[in-house]
Amino acid sequence: MAVVKSTQGKRTSHSLALPRSLRVLGFDREKVKAHPTVVEWMRTLQTVPEQ
Repeated sequence: MAVVKSTQGKRTSHSLALPRSLRVLGFDREKVKAHPTVVEWMRTLQTVPEQ
């Protein structure tokens, strides 16, 4: 995984596709951040109920 610091101080993380069988241990959701524009966009999405 490559982590690049942009000119605005945000870090961009790029990774390859991971296998479905991968287990992530010790994941800390507080360390995952998103750009404010992305957070705002995510709030506009709607959930489609399962049928």
